Amino acid sequence: MGHDWADVLDPQVRFGPKDGRPGRREHHKFGASSRKGTYFYRFHKLVGKANWRKYLERYMAPRALENRQRWIPTPYATYTQGKHAHSWNWRLPKGLAAATTADEVLEVWLQFRHKHPKRTFHYFKVLKRLTDVGGCDRGDWRLRFIMSRLRKLHRKVLNLPRLAAYYAELGALEELEQVSRFLRKMLPKYTSHQLVVAAHAFGLAKLQDKHMMEEIARLLAPKLSEVTPSELVRLAQAFADTEVCHYTFLSQLSAQAQVRVQQASTGEVIPGSCPTLPQLAELASLFAQLKFQDYSFFEMVSLQACAQLSGGHAGPTPPALAQLCTACAKLKVHEIQLFEVVLAHVADHWYDYPATSLAEIGLALAPVMPAEDQVLDTYRKMFNQIRHDRSMLTLRLWTHHLDMKEFTEGHGPLREA
Repeated sequence: MGHDWADVLDPQVRFGPKDGRPGRREHHKFGASSRKGTYFYRFHKLVGKANWRKYLERYMAPRALENRQRWIPTPYATYTQGKHAHSWNWRLPKGLAAATTADEVLEVWLQFRHKHPKRTFHYFKVLKRLTDVGGCDRGDWRLRFIMSRLRKLHRKVLNLPRLAAYYAELGALEELEQVSRFLRKMLPKYTSHQLVVAAHAFGLAKLQDKHMMEEIARLLAPKLSEVTPSELVRLAQAFADTEVCHYTFLSQLSAQAQVRVQQASTGEVIPGSCPTLPQLAELASLFAQLKFQDYSFFEMVSLQACAQLSGGHAGPTPPALAQLCTACAKLKVHEIQLFEVVLAHVADHWYDYPATSLAEIGLALAPVMPAEDQVLDTYRKMFNQIRHDRSMLTLRLWTHHLDMKEFTEGHGPLREA
């Protein structure tokens, strides 16, 4: 009688689990699915994820007496020892204040480099002292050491504009870019003065970040009445150095300066809030650098200069008048009344004008002013003064002098001089 062995063995055939090991006895000891990493050291320290079945214990337990010794803390320091341990808190600022060169400042910091914890104001002290004494090499490894420790604190620093200004003065562009990541988020929380410092930092570094400058302009626009005259100049200087031509914000700066001058003329201005003529001339020079042609601003500045020169008031200086005339010439704003008053003042007080200012004024006025006898006499005095002090001229100003001579050499009386 034949048997179908497949039918007989079918109920007896068992297939082991797919994740187990059929045919072995380990599943009786450790379970159907063994898990790795469940073997612990006898002192409850997990050692890896391997199978330690063949592990041979080599740990020797210490003696009972040796293992039961009481922990005795270190003796307390005396007053002198404790004072010496904490003395770096006043020795570091004292050493930074006594240092007069960048090398001395960095050496003082290295002397206390192992003293911790150092707070943020410690880093601000050393950066401020480095910017005060000047002459610090950007590639100095000691400066890079300080900045590497400070980089971890960028997220915690509150006065980021001041830190950015220190980085800009030291020429640390990489650190300034690193700080700008956190500065951009904090801009809405800063005051108008801190926003001016932030813009000034990017201007010093000549780092063109258009988004940052636009955000600063947007936040400063409603707060321009709080800004001081020197900060108005700093803002214009920052936009000129970064070459960000934000003409909407520049027009607001110009309007703010004109409003303050108008208030000063009526006696309603807050003391110290009206820009002086040198500051207005510097603003005009920066507007010319940005090619911002604001006729109302230049008319106001020229009227102020004419009134102060004609009345003999203190305020107009030769460099400021040279700046103003050069700005008018660059933007093709021909303020003839201002030019005539400046030439008349030069003719009467030529001995007060340095050769540099005379060269700039002459180059700006020579293409515009008519060739009259009075004008030519003034040119003659200017040429004599420039020729006498030509050793003080730079190459650029000497070129200005030659250009001025080229404009005027076609006139007979001047050629004889």
